[in-house]
Amino acid sequence: MRSGRLIPLVLVCLLLCCGRLHAASWYQLEVIVFEHLHADHDGELWYDNPGLPDRSGAIPLVHEFSGKSPQATTEAETGALIPYQVLARGHYRLAGVERVLKLSRDYRPLLHIAWQQPVLRARAARAVYLANTPFEERTATAARQEGVAAFDNSERRDAGMVYEGIIRLRSSNLLHVEVDFSFAISHFADEQRLPGQAPGQSQGPSLFNQQYADYARLTETRRVKLNEIHYFDHPLFGIILQVSRFKKNP
Repeated sequence: MRSGRLIPLVLVCLLLCCGRLHAASWYQLEVIVFEHLHADHDGELWYDNPGLPDRSGAIPLVHEFSGKSPQATTEAETGALIPYQVLARGHYRLAGVERVLKLSRDYRPLLHIAWQQPVLRARAARAVYLANTPFEERTATAARQEGVAAFDNSERRDAGMVYEGIIRLRSSNLLHVEVDFSFAISHFADEQRLPGQAPGQSQGPSLFNQQYADYARLTETRRVKLNEIHYFDHPLFGIILQVSRFKKNP
C-alpha cells in the first residue's frame, strides 16, 4: 500500500518540477539600436562590403493578434505564451537607458523593442529579424498562418534600409546571444555628413567618394547573464541588449 501511494506522489512531484522548468524557460529580450552622431571612424573607409546578415531561417516578431487565425485566437483567449510576441512598453526595463540616449547629443535611438520567447538548444534556436522596414511589421495572423515563417534571404532589401539584423538566443549549459547587424553607410551621406560629423557640420571633402562599401557590419557571439545590460559597439552604431526572465505581470 505504501509503495502504491508513493508512486502517484512521485509522479505528481515530477510533473510539478517539469512545469516549473517549462515556465522558467521563457525569457524577455529587450533591444535598443542607436546610431553615433559623432562617430569616431578613426579614418576607416570600409572599402570592402562586409556583406549583409543572412536572414534565411530568421523569423519576424509577432506584433498583434487577429481573430482570422484560429490558432492565434485560441492562444490569446487561453493566455498561452506566444513565441516571439512583442511586449507592451510596461514590460520594458531599459526605458531609462533610452531616455539617456534621447537626451544625449552623441547618440540617437533608432529602435527600442522587447519580446518574449522560449530558449532552445543551439540547433533548434531561431533567429529574430529586426529592421527599420515593413518586414518586421507583419501581423500575427500572417506569421501564424506561415508557421512563423522564415525570411527568404533573396528578398529585395528596401532602399530605405538603415539597419537590419538578426538576434538569436540559445542555450547550452549557459545562455549565449548571437548578434549580426548591418548599418547603411549611405545613411550618413544622405544627411550630408560623414561618420564623425555632427548634423549640420560642413562636410568638406567627401570620404564617400573614396570608399565603395554600402554597409558596415557588426557580428558577435557573447555569453550573457540574466538582467545584465550588454553593449555591442561599432564606430557607426551600437546595440544595447538585456535578457531577463519573462513575467506576465511586470
